[in-house]
Amino acid sequence: MGTITFNDGVDIDLENALPGASKEKTFSIAAQKDSTVSIKYNIKLNVTENNFEGNDLVYSIKGTTSGATSGTGNPVATVNEGALESSNRSVNIGNGLLAPGETHNYNFTIRFKETGSDQNSNQNKSFKGQLQVSTGDENGSSIYYNSSYSEGTTTQPTSESITDYPEE
Repeated sequence: MGTITFNDGVDIDLENALPGASKEKTFSIAAQKDSTVSIKYNIKLNVTENNFEGNDLVYSIKGTTSGATSGTGNPVATVNEGALESSNRSVNIGNGLLAPGETHNYNFTIRFKETGSDQNSNQNKSFKGQLQVSTGDENGSSIYYNSSYSEGTTTQPTSESITDYPEE
């Protein structure tokens, strides 16, 4: 169906942070040029540690599109400053639609924002997490594609309905 490439891995670690500190991840999601269907996908941030208090820790994501051979997909919507609350263990970043032959390139950043106020309570705190990209939607539902459902469906095909199910 396509490829997902994380330029320096999926892990995001921001340790012993001071105001203004940030970590950036770049990655791309590409559909095969000979694909005949668009692919729905979801980006999540799985949080393993976040001991920041309040709203000082934020994320941003910006996507660009290149290489579409037919139709136009939609990258995940740009977020300039999304909150990362300490209680969140899974953060839905957004859904995208990848057209055949298209590539979505992303810059994702975690930042300890500088507020100009006293932030001593959050200095030297840590954040750890991993980015996850999966075909499907934000609810974790898989999306299946075949000739009967070129736009995708959450109904899993049966052996009788699989006639041209895409190979992995």
